[in-house]
Amino acid sequence: MKYFFIISLTLFSCSNTETNKDAKNEQFILTHKIDSLEQIGTNNSEGISKQDQDQLLSSLEEYASNFPKDDSLAFYLDKIQMIYAAKEDYIKSSEYAERIIKSHKNYPNRALIIESQAANYDVFLTPRDTNKIKHYYQLLLKENKNIDKEKREDILKRLKHIHLPLKEYIQFLNQ
Repeated sequence: MKYFFIISLTLFSCSNTETNKDAKNEQFILTHKIDSLEQIGTNNSEGISKQDQDQLLSSLEEYASNFPKDDSLAFYLDKIQMIYAAKEDYIKSSEYAERIIKSHKNYPNRALIIESQAANYDVFLTPRDTNKIKHYYQLLLKENKNIDKEKREDILKRLKHIHLPLKEYIQFLNQ
């Protein structure tokens, strides 16, 4: 029994090391792809081609599937949600953003992800869900006590008039 435990522990640590090595190799490849495409997008007035977007998206989703517990996962999920937003697939973008919000409390871009979720539900997803909009704005305020005073006031004002769709809210502000 003692030997079984030692062998199991050895096999687990070897497979875990192998998984970490695989994740690092995949991260290197993905980072190179992301950097290359961002460079192309910067130098090309038309941006990144649909085919390149789809290939990167496929690679990122495969990574997320293969390494669901990797420390860098939130970064890649963020890239996925950004690509879906760029493709105007706000449902998929929202699904990945929600995954980040639920599972990655310390992600550096978390505030931006939460804010984008509020915007998704306020502008792009139909039917418009005021409860979700309110939830994300309140979460943003709760988690970011040091948020810029002007931004905090803007969010509180938006919450006060959450019943108005964004276009009507903008008209209301301009009156």
